[in-house]
Amino acid sequence: MQLNLVDIVQELNKEIYESSLESCRKTWEKPTIEMRNHSNSIEVYNSLSEEQKACTHYMLEISAWNAVSSFLAWLDGTYFFKSQTRDLELRFKGENGKLNNYLHGIWAEMHQGGDIEKMREFYDDSVFYEE
Repeated sequence: MQLNLVDIVQELNKEIYESSLESCRKTWEKPTIEMRNHSNSIEVYNSLSEEQKACTHYMLEISAWNAVSSFLAWLDGTYFFKSQTRDLELRFKGENGKLNNYLHGIWAEMHQGGDIEKMREFYDDSVFYEE
C-alpha cells in the first residue's frame, strides 16, 4: 500500500508546522540556556499581557501557515520563482507517480476542517499515480 497524499500532508503538518509552533511557544514560556543570546526577545514576550501573547501566537501561526502553504504551492507547480524555467516533479525514488499537484489543496482543506477520511478516499493512490 502506497502512502496517501493526505498522510504525507498530515505528516508535514505535524513534523514541520505544529512542531515548530510548539517549539517556539516552549522557548518563550521556558527558555533554555541556549536562548541566552535571545534574552531580550524573551523579556519582551514575558512583558506582554495574555491577550497580547495570544495575538503574538496567532501571528506566528499565520506566518508559519503561509510559509508552508507557499512551499507546497511551489512543489505543486502553482507558484514559480522568477528565475525558474522548468516545472518541478516530486516522486518517491524508483516510482513513476508524481506526488505534486495536490499538496497545497490538501493542506488548505485540512486546515479548513476537511474530513480526513473523505480526503484520503478522494486522493487515493490512483490520483497520484496517474501520468
